[in-house]
Formats: sequence, structure tokens, C-alpha cells
Amino acid sequence: MPEKDIKFSKTILIISGILIFFAGGIIATLISPLGYHTQSTGQIDGPGGEENKVSHVHVQNPIRQTIHRSILLPGDILPWQQATLFSKVSGYLEEIQFDKGDWVKEGDVIARIAVPELENELEKKQAELTQCDAEVVRAQAEFKLRKTIHNRLVKVQAESKDMVSQEQVDEAEGNLEVARAELALAKSRTDVALSKIERTKTFLNYALIKAPFSGVITNRWVDPGALIQVATTSQEEKASLVHLMDMNTIRVQVHVPEPDTPFIKMGKRARLTIDELPGKVFESDISRFSWALARGTRTMLVEIDFTNDRHFLRPGMFAKVNIELEAHDNAMTILAEALIMEKKKKYVYIVKEDKVKKVLVKTGFDDGIIVEILDGLNVDDKVIIAGKQMVSEGEVVIASELKGS
Repeated sequence: MPEKDIKFSKTILIISGILIFFAGGIIATLISPLGYHTQSTGQIDGPGGEENKVSHVHVQNPIRQTIHRSILLPGDILPWQQATLFSKVSGYLEEIQFDKGDWVKEGDVIARIAVPELENELEKKQAELTQCDAEVVRAQAEFKLRKTIHNRLVKVQAESKDMVSQEQVDEAEGNLEVARAELALAKSRTDVALSKIERTKTFLNYALIKAPFSGVITNRWVDPGALIQVATTSQEEKASLVHLMDMNTIRVQVHVPEPDTPFIKMGKRARLTIDELPGKVFESDISRFSWALARGTRTMLVEIDFTNDRHFLRPGMFAKVNIELEAHDNAMTILAEALIMEKKKKYVYIVKEDKVKKVLVKTGFDDGIIVEILDGLNVDDKVIIAGKQMVSEGEVVIASELKGS
């Protein structure tokens, strides 16, 4: 064999040996963790190769207590009453004494509108009334005179028929009736003048925009000198002056879903919380509800009134309202985590004589934490709370009381 071929063969052998050495190291590395893992499981084979293993579970006896079922719903905070104020007369805004955020009392003059035309008309009507009063005085004097003449003629005719004829008496009587009619007409003209004056004064009073109730100005749209138009349906927004809210008492509206509406009663307790007011809980009773359900949402409107003297609650806030629906006294309860759902049926595992037993139960209230048990358990049953996923019916277990039970 040539020397060149011998050297080539040696080289091949050396390279092959190095590859085998590294391959063996890699295989050893892969095998070593597997062996360690197998050893660390701590599994011990008993006689016959069977594994001896007893599960540990935590149990708790059912508890009898009074439980409350409530519903948590979003609520809208609204003022007790609110109004956008308009003017019933056209004119120029002479003055406005309040602005946004100002508190007013019922009857306070918020704004004054200048209406010179009405003021001139009032003066004219008052002059007409003076004239009518003078006409009444004249008519009363004429009536008095005609009545005196008539009475004298009647008296003279009664004493001496030759002195006064019947025609004279009849004429005097006619003049008296005319005077009576003129007096009545003068008085009616006075009444008309008075009614016109009152009407003009009423319109002038409309020029004074007064607070219909005590509250706070939440919006203002006009400034002095602005032309104020009479509010109409098409120009309502342009004619708005201020918006007033009464929030010393607020009303909260919630929409209760159809399944819970049969439990809504007057006086049921409600608790309100606001995320922006941590730690504060406001309590009141249901004040009113609509009885009928909205067709679109299948919900019923419920209102709760809350006293708001310190004005913590403000219209427009988002509230969470918890309404108590019903309460069960002396109810048997367990923790909700003990329930097992199988094919729309509810079970629990109990430990009896150190063995697991599966029990079908009938439940009532369930708030996700506490579940009311209507049938299937006794108060002395040991219900598996923790570890139920690791056991099956008939299995021997070691049970210990749940901490805190």
C-alpha cells in the first residue's frame, strides 16, 4: 500500500475517533437529566409493583346563616329637578346677576330684560284707566241726579195728581234707566282698562327671569346687551338663558333586568358607590319604579332618592348601585368552589369514613362565593373544598379542616 494512502487512512481514523468521543459526551448529557428526574419523583412501589399514594384534601362543614341576594347595576345620577329658563317676551338683556356655578334661592331675580315698548304701553293703559275712572264718577253723578228727579215726581204725583202728569213720571223713569246703563258701561270700561293694565304688568313681570326653585346655575348662554327672543320650538336653543339644577337631593336611575323585577319593592335597601369617592357608601331605599318594562331592553326603570346636603354626588356621575332583592334566614351554605358541574347537574364531594362520596345537590342563591344548599347535604357532612380535582368517588383520602373555617 502506498505511503500516501496509509497517511490518509490514519487521518480518517483519528477524525472518526474524535467524532465518536464527542457523540458519546452528548448522549451522556441527554441521558443524565432523565435519570435525575426519574429519581426525584419520590414514587415508591409497593408489593406487587403497585403504587401506594393517599391524597390530602381540605374539608368544611356546611354553615347555616342568613344570606342576602342582591344585584349590582350601573346607575345614572340626576338632579332632583332641573330647568332651562327662557323669556316669554322679546327685548335686550339689561342685566344678569348670576353665572355658572352660582347658587340661587327660589324667587331670586337671575336676569332682567329691557322692554321699553311694554313700559310705554303700561303708561298709556294707566292714562286710559284714569279717563275711565272719571267717566264712572260722571255717570254716578248723572245716575244720582236722575234718581232724585224720579223720586220727587213720584212723590208729588202721589200727593197731587194734578201737579205732575203720568207722562212726566214715565220720562223721569226712562232717564233714570239710561243713567243706570251709562254707569254700568263706564264701570265695564274701567274693568277692561284694569285687565289691560294687569296683562301688560304680567308681560313686564316676564321680563324678570326668576329662579323657580333653589339650586345651582350649571350653564349660562347670554351676556348683557344680547337680544332675547321669545322661545319657540324651532329656536329653543337660541332662546335659552340659563340652566338651573336642584341637587340638594339627587335621584339615581337604574334599569333592572326582567328576571329580577319581581323582587323590586318599595323600601328595598340600595347602596351607592362612586369609583371617584373611595370609601364612601351612600344608602337609601327604593323611591319609585315604573312597573312596566321597556320593550327594547326588557328592563324596568327604578329610581332611588339620596340626600345630598354636602353635594358629594353630582349629576352626570357614573354610579354603582347594589339593590337588595331578597334574604333567606338560617340557610345552609357552602363555598362556591366546592361545586362540581356535570351535564347541567351540580355535585359535591364529601368525605365519609375516610372515603370520597359524590353527592347530587340542589342549590339556591349563588353569588360566586357562597352557595345556598336546598337539598342533598346535612350540616355534619364534610364537604371537600380544596383538592377535589385530584380525587374520585370511592377513593381513600386524608381529610383536614379548611383553615379559617
